[in-house]
Amino acid sequence: MPDVTEPLSWRRIDPYYLWSVVSGFGVDSGPAEGWLPLLVEAGEPAAAAELRQVVQAKFGQSVACPPADDEACGFILYVAFADATPLLTFLSGADARWEMSLPLLQRAPAQGADAAPRPVANGQVIGFIDYGCAFAHRKLRVWENGKRIQRSRVLALWDQAGTVANLADAADDGVEPPAWQPPEDFGYGMEWHRTSPQGRGIDRYMEQFLLGDAIDEEGCYRSSGYAGIRAGDPHGTYVMDLAVGHPSPLPGPAPKEPPKHDIVFVELPRLRVHGYSATWLLRAQVLAAVKYIFSCAKPEQPVAINLSYGGYAGSHDGGSILERALDEVVKQRIDTGGPTELVIAAGNAGTSRTHAEDLLPAGGAPVSFRVSIPPHVPTDQFVEIWFDEEAADCELRAAMPGQDIGNLAWNKPGSSQAFEQGGVQVGMLAVPKSVGQSWTRRMALLAIGPTVSATGESVAPSGVWTFEARNPGPQDRSDRVTPYDTLNSLAHGKRGRVVGGYVGGSNRVPDECSRGTRNEQDGQERPPLNGRDADGKPRFGPEWLALSDESEALPGLAGAARLGNEQVRRTGTSVACAVATRHVVRRQAQGQSTAPPPH
Repeated sequence: MPDVTEPLSWRRIDPYYLWSVVSGFGVDSGPAEGWLPLLVEAGEPAAAAELRQVVQAKFGQSVACPPADDEACGFILYVAFADATPLLTFLSGADARWEMSLPLLQRAPAQGADAAPRPVANGQVIGFIDYGCAFAHRKLRVWENGKRIQRSRVLALWDQAGTVANLADAADDGVEPPAWQPPEDFGYGMEWHRTSPQGRGIDRYMEQFLLGDAIDEEGCYRSSGYAGIRAGDPHGTYVMDLAVGHPSPLPGPAPKEPPKHDIVFVELPRLRVHGYSATWLLRAQVLAAVKYIFSCAKPEQPVAINLSYGGYAGSHDGGSILERALDEVVKQRIDTGGPTELVIAAGNAGTSRTHAEDLLPAGGAPVSFRVSIPPHVPTDQFVEIWFDEEAADCELRAAMPGQDIGNLAWNKPGSSQAFEQGGVQVGMLAVPKSVGQSWTRRMALLAIGPTVSATGESVAPSGVWTFEARNPGPQDRSDRVTPYDTLNSLAHGKRGRVVGGYVGGSNRVPDECSRGTRNEQDGQERPPLNGRDADGKPRFGPEWLALSDESEALPGLAGAARLGNEQVRRTGTSVACAVATRHVVRRQAQGQSTAPPPH
């Protein structure tokens, strides 16, 4: 089994990195020459600039640090995976906070001499960070003289997992390939612009598929070299329709004036991981996506970004690296005169019982938790165990189904516990001394491998896994025991507009929509451990509510699917987030200050 003794001795560690070392999680399926994305915060801006210079001098071409203006809060590193351990050792010794992102990213080829510069919009920019952009969809085309024409409103599209190999589809179909090119400033993925002097931009590419006044959308997407529009259900297209589609799909009177803004879409890599921490692992990619959208707008132009994305792991206190970095880059843009809104879905964990909390009494009496792991799950599963900042000496142990936990040793901070099945490690309890996920609080990670295998190797047992915590110190460490309603992990910063949903007509908040409050057994409201925003004030729930369901009898809202004549009905706070984004876009276009959407 791989030895994680050395990483556990580092000053700071990301427990997910330990599991990747042990299991190949997120790595063995990555590209052979992939970059491991890291999100790093060094503290003060001067410290970040100095750390960047030292890293580049020490590690040379094995490290890329784009873009250079992230130094105000932290910065993003993309590291060749073979060289990751020396760099991470160095960062931990420098006491920089760092978190690993997954999956590995394909290193982009160098731009050719004929690469087109990234376009900059003439007016308002609407950004989407999501999956599946149907760039030729009739609801997302330009209108002129009261008529829809065969041009896209998508100004730029960055596929973060895109590769040159994808362009073979176009050659096989006998059409002129689209002018995808690597984004030189970010170093991975492929971008495509609406117009491209050196090749077929989105509009010229679409001309090859004109059928009279219509477009052969299926053929257009098949040959586009864009895997994201062919992989599963295009959630991003639905969100774009609700936010900026014309005519509007929302109930009630629709504006007659066609939109005049530009759309910038960033396709996130698809990470197939089970559990509520899964989407939380794309940290570096999300911040890079925001920076990319900003790069398509002039400093004074209004920008609104829809982020119908997130997970439920993390500290829920506004102190994560990603939340702090998002706060900082949005603040920088606003301070330089650019109206900017980041609209974030509150999450759909209202009925999921994703969290539990308990008192760790002084003196070492153990407190037990149980986690039910289903059978036939082909991906890794995770439980994060968080401690208050005073609980530096708390210890943990865990047991697989059927194991007697009372016979197992306790794990002190700086140690780990392995679980084996058939001579193969199928799980791990990592108990670091300090983690990159927080400057002050501790976090341990219970990682459990797949419970089903297509190739016959040993798998993690399904059933009830148990873990125990104890506090050998002289003071109690917590005060209540309740599963509760959990907001999105990105919902605790200063700058995001966090949006929950409500049902039209009744104004009821649907059960699955995160509300962020909880009722104790005594019936009194208490501050939620959803926790605190970046100002230290308790966050009790979403900042805004927007329509997520048409009525009690008609759940969800109907919006665009992949092709022009198809619709899909969805529910949840992604719906409400898109509805709120439409409201923000309208008020920005009118030069008005942003206010909550009507409720």
